[in-house]
This record gives sequence, structure tokens and C-alpha cells, in this order.
Amino acid sequence: MGDSQQPLIRTMDSWSHQCAAYHFAMERQGSLLGLDMGCGKSKIAFDAVVNRSATRTIVCCPVSVLGVWRREFERFAGSPCEVLVLDKGTVAKKTEAAERFVKLNAALHMPCAVVLNHESFWRQPFIAWALDVHWDALIVDECHRVKSNGAKVSRAVAALSQHVPFRLGLT
Repeated sequence: MGDSQQPLIRTMDSWSHQCAAYHFAMERQGSLLGLDMGCGKSKIAFDAVVNRSATRTIVCCPVSVLGVWRREFERFAGSPCEVLVLDKGTVAKKTEAAERFVKLNAALHMPCAVVLNHESFWRQPFIAWALDVHWDALIVDECHRVKSNGAKVSRAVAALSQHVPFRLGLT
């Protein structure tokens, strides 16, 4: 695959299927990438977020992969990005930490990402706060878990996605 088809900003070259998925996602405001484990979904997501110049990204994922997201950002983000993984404390404490983190990075003009598990994402006060933030990108990992239109996490993701210009589902 030629360099012209590779993402402009990247840490390493993509495989051909990653390039195809990247271009598919970049041509849309919202898309779903359904790829097997180990196919590089997170690299595609980071390439898309970075090349869209996102300054605020929110990631909703299962609790079991929260720690993976920090490592994946460090490995694949093609430009500096501060990452806050909200893996401890009550939803109120997570919300306070996220608010401080986003404000600090905005003041420093530093791109940032907040990573939160599905179970905390929809709860108050987090979702109320998240709906008031200008996010550039929303990534929903294992989005097949967010499929029932009656589920609280599904409704929260749907509400937030109405205000986010770039949305990416991974499964």
C-alpha cells in the first residue's frame, strides 16, 4: 500500500485493511468497524481521531479494557494526547476528575481523551456533565453492548452522539 493511502499522521504504517477502514471512517461522521480481535481497531480509531485534529475525545468501553486504552493511546496516537482513564471511585468522583482534566488540558491547548466504562457512562452526574462538554470524537468500544434502544447506556450514547461531530463504534 502506498504512502498516499496511509494516514498522514501516524506512529507506524497501517496494514491494507486498516487503511481501508481508516478511509471508510474518515469519509463519514459516524461509522462502525466490525473487525476481529487483533486486527488493529484501536490503531484505526487513533489515526482517525488524530487526523481529524480532535482535541477532546471520549471513549466508552467495558471495564475489562479500561487499562488497555491508556497503553493503546501511548502506542498508536500519532501526536501528543493526555489520557484520563476513570477506573476508580464513585461516578461523582469520576465526573469531578474528568471535569478538572478537561479544563486543564483546554487551558494548556493539549488534546485529551477521557476513558470511562459503559456502566458509569450513563449515570449521573457524569452524563449530564458530558452532555455540556464540546467533544470532537466519541469512540464506543465493544459497541455491540450498546444495542438496545431501551438500555440506559444506549440512550446516553445516543444523546451524546447528537452533539459530537465524529463517532466511531468498534466491535
